[in-house]
Amino acid sequence: LYGYYEGSYCAMIPELLSDIALEGKNMHHCVGGYIDRHARGETIIVFVRDPMYPLIPRWTVEISPDGKLIQVQGYNNRQENKPSGEAQAFLDRWLAVVQARHRQWARQAVQTKEKA
Repeated sequence: LYGYYEGSYCAMIPELLSDIALEGKNMHHCVGGYIDRHARGETIIVFVRDPMYPLIPRWTVEISPDGKLIQVQGYNNRQENKPSGEAQAFLDRWLAVVQARHRQWARQAVQTKEKA
């Protein structure tokens, strides 16, 4: 539901919970404190990367389980490190795709329940 690729950006779900801790360490912000909430599905942590260099952090995004943006943080939580321009446009398109996927998933769940 949350992965997405477009041009010079991709949104990636962490493969391991320890990846979230490493992201916080590398980006000098507190995302490591969100591991338990992410594991329980209360919030979704997503990494935004350049697909050519997927191990190099650009931004860390927190979204609600239904795909609404909660926060975006860059290096050291500094305002000048937040996405702008093309990167912000990517985030807007990605979130629209995630929300559309959620609506489709919810419709399918209702249809399946009605058939049962």
